[in-house]
Amino acid sequence: MRDIIRKAGFIQGAIYRYYSNLDKIYIDLINKSTTYNILEQKIDALLSSSQPEKTILSECILAIGIYVEELLKSVGGKTCFEVSNQRESERLAHNYMLNHAKDINDKDVIERLGKYDPYADNFP
Repeated sequence: MRDIIRKAGFIQGAIYRYYSNLDKIYIDLINKSTTYNILEQKIDALLSSSQPEKTILSECILAIGIYVEELLKSVGGKTCFEVSNQRESERLAHNYMLNHAKDINDKDVIERLGKYDPYADNFP
């Protein structure tokens, strides 16, 4: 950490405001050197478009799937997914999609997602 702090021109306490350890720096570096920026731009464009909400939701989910596929082709992406908590990611994605479906009143998606408890041991 000291070498990074010195080369970055920070004082020691300042860097800990952003990163608690080397793993956090490594993960941030991986995220910045992947296709994340492309995903972010795609989702921003979709959210600001005038397409129907169901189309936007579908396209966002598709964009995330493509992002994950591309990310898993890279060593950094594989490492990132190994470091992250996959189970929690699934729970967050499930809750996000369910809440969004409720916001746009998509009863079909609400019904399908509502059948699963993301905190149950048998969550798919």
